[in-house]
Amino acid sequence: MLPQIFKEEPNQKYDININWETYQEGILPLYRGIDKYFITQICHDHRDKFNREFPNFDIETHKIVRITLSAEEIYNTVRDEVGKINYFYHLIDQYIDGKRCFSNQLLKDCWNNKTFPFPPVITDTLSGKNFGGRNLGSPFHLIEGNHRVSYINRMYKLGLIKGDSKHEFILLEV
Repeated sequence: MLPQIFKEEPNQKYDININWETYQEGILPLYRGIDKYFITQICHDHRDKFNREFPNFDIETHKIVRITLSAEEIYNTVRDEVGKINYFYHLIDQYIDGKRCFSNQLLKDCWNNKTFPFPPVITDTLSGKNFGGRNLGSPFHLIEGNHRVSYINRMYKLGLIKGDSKHEFILLEV
């Protein structure tokens, strides 16, 4: 489980403009070297959900590494608990059809850069089971990043990005 130090005070309101460096000062030097996007996405934003889903994860002994997958690999191997990642295809389709503007910053960044603005978080199925996870996607389970992965999958499916284009992920492993 992730330590309480990563969680905001219960009455503190989420601030979209939070300075992550200031937030991280509170957890450093204990956790120096941990990927800042793991800290912000999982430890800060989704700590309780992560602890419920992966109660055996130990931040001090398990690995948090960056990996690169091609768009084709993402499309074929990254799954959620029900075995798919296509929930937000309609947002890309609506934009292409001129029915939607870029009100969603993640969509805008993915569209403009043809990759994620920051890496989604995944685990391989075996590691996920060791962390206490159930109902895992396979061979990679998507922990955080449904919108981003869905956008990249849709752009790949429509031929807007090449299958060999590279995209970075944070991988949790034993």
